[in-house]
Amino acid sequence: MFATCFAMLVVVPSVEPNAGFYLARSDASCQAGRLDDAILDAQVAAELAPADPVPPGRLAELMLRTGRPAAALVAADRAVRLAAGSGVHLVAFRGSNRDAAGRYELRARALFALGEPEASLETLHAAVAADPECLPARMQLGRVALAAGDAPGAEAHFSAVIQADPQAAGAFAGRGSARFHIRHPGARADLDTAVALDPALADGWEVRGMLRGDAGDHSGAAADFAEALKFEPRHASMAGLATARLHLGDPAGAERAVTVGLAFATAAGDRARLLAVRADAHARRGDYGRAAADLDRAVRYDPDNGAWVAARGDALARLGGVFMAGPGERGASAP
Repeated sequence: MFATCFAMLVVVPSVEPNAGFYLARSDASCQAGRLDDAILDAQVAAELAPADPVPPGRLAELMLRTGRPAAALVAADRAVRLAAGSGVHLVAFRGSNRDAAGRYELRARALFALGEPEASLETLHAAVAADPECLPARMQLGRVALAAGDAPGAEAHFSAVIQADPQAAGAFAGRGSARFHIRHPGARADLDTAVALDPALADGWEVRGMLRGDAGDHSGAAADFAEALKFEPRHASMAGLATARLHLGDPAGAERAVTVGLAFATAAGDRARLLAVRADAHARRGDYGRAAADLDRAVRYDPDNGAWVAARGDALARLGGVFMAGPGERGASAP
């Protein structure tokens, strides 16, 4: 007798991954810090479910996190349109805020990053109208108010967020910044709380560095700016670190910090500020030629800054030469 063994063949129906699969994988990639992979999966989800507002909402959030506000605005607008057409109140703010306010808040952040604060503010008011307790919208209202110079208004918005969520490190950093601008005695406590709640919060370290430098604690300021730069390369933190180095009698260290900062500062005003700090470092070392050259570049980037125009004139007077920088005139170039 022959025994015959038959292998059992199990046929599993083929199931194509749907939009939910790609959204889940996008979330996992995002949590692991693989933002480019997260974006690709969110884009696939949007293609697989073209009438669903969730994937473009997720995509808008990811685009903002990776510094692409124009793409974020396109995605957020699509999410708003789809939700309005379907009546579905679904969209992501950090994967959890599934309401109309979350969609408007994403759109407002994109507009603000694109330099349209008035449109951003209008959208934020729509977000708060949709949900008065939408904390992300309140946070962004605080940021917009602070950028517009309305520190008391910003303080009120951030305070509302803190009252609703006492663990909101970003709100403490925002309120600390607002209070710093109005010389409120509670600014330092807010900033201390912010970095205690989230030690990786660059905003908290940066503003606390500004506060400590303003109070004359330049060593502490340098430490805070250096801490901020561990988590995010920012021109403001680098300029703050360079300024602190100058006050600590280290012009060479200040020059190095500015040179690094210029590598990632793209906005004209940001580059102008860094160049002005480096010019100060050159002047403190007696190199008025290089100081004048850096100040000339700073003035070209920001011609309305009278302080830098005056500093350039002082450097030229000390140099004893003629340094022309107007259009069509001969000028010098900074190294």
